[in-house]
Amino acid sequence: MLKKIQKRTITAVNSLQKGQAVIMIDDSDRGNYSNIIFAGESITPEKITFMLQNTSDMIYLAMDSTQAQRLNLISNGDAKQGIFTKDRAQIIRMVSSSNTKSEDLIKPDNLFPLIANDKGVLAKNSYTEATVDLMKLAQLNPCGVFCKLMHKNSSIMNTDQLKIFAKTHTIPLLTIQELYLYRLATEKFLEKKVSTPIPIKNIGTLEMSVYQDKYTQEEVIVMSKEYRHNTPLVRIHSSCITGDLFGSLKCDCQNQLHYALNTIHQEGGYVIYLQQEGRGIGLINKLKTYNLQINQNMDTIDANLALNLPIDARKYDLAIQVLKQYNVKKCKLLSNNPDKKNALKNVGIKAQLVKCGSCFNKYNKTYLQTKIDRMNHQI
Repeated sequence: MLKKIQKRTITAVNSLQKGQAVIMIDDSDRGNYSNIIFAGESITPEKITFMLQNTSDMIYLAMDSTQAQRLNLISNGDAKQGIFTKDRAQIIRMVSSSNTKSEDLIKPDNLFPLIANDKGVLAKNSYTEATVDLMKLAQLNPCGVFCKLMHKNSSIMNTDQLKIFAKTHTIPLLTIQELYLYRLATEKFLEKKVSTPIPIKNIGTLEMSVYQDKYTQEEVIVMSKEYRHNTPLVRIHSSCITGDLFGSLKCDCQNQLHYALNTIHQEGGYVIYLQQEGRGIGLINKLKTYNLQINQNMDTIDANLALNLPIDARKYDLAIQVLKQYNVKKCKLLSNNPDKKNALKNVGIKAQLVKCGSCFNKYNKTYLQTKIDRMNHQI
């Protein structure tokens, strides 16, 4: 799967480098629609005309924050239409150029300047971020244009029609998810800040390291010990203040954490501790779901849904980045959760699930049974 994604991404990048287009597909649950993308620095009146003939009439101009700040541009979602095509192309090329100064630029009132998150699609699943990411991968100026593909009657192209259109015009297809996985698999964005040995009660000494996301400054804790075998043990552990710190009996988190620390102290490997309280919904929302479970006899899934919260909001990007830091290509994953295994598999890391100690009691038995029955956990 990863090799296919790499090939499709490189094909898209090559197309942009040649001054040609890419069709980007949003494969999220927002709806399967697509945009056509051109590099800003290679735009021409002919390409603008092609976009307007096959898309909506709203052309969006995406750029990174550095370019926007340099040109004194702000994100604008209420732009007007109506300027001549040749003038649109000139404005786009000027905005895309590293030589243009703010005072040289007549602020575009017929385009939609959009500023991408510095972390790109790794932070936000959006066409703005995808466009700028592709420009950077192509080593072009970080500015591009995109427009939604439509029929002349303003209806959205379905998947089959999109493939025919792409084949007819020799334009490569790529999804935002594929671009996300490509970047996650090929880039490193964690920086090691400190490492020191820590003696742990009833376990022994482990090396504690702290890594920091260079974009968001989010910290990741890693407890590790050298391993003797080719395949290290790995535990990806989501923070749980109620369980890990206070010993709550409503979950199995503390049992799993201590089991993982003990096992890795004996055999070697890594415990990666992520700040993901309540499967990513935060402590306040987690405690609100506890109240629904107690007062309305809901399980952990229905309680989340009753509060319009995702069942599981976690991503494992930072854990994957940690494993890349240690050059781990395969591991024994101390987990009962197949989602973690699949997250590693998607970026080319082979993982074998190894059950991680869970203890049933009268307070957590419904919770654990729900994880088995409704979340496919292998407890």
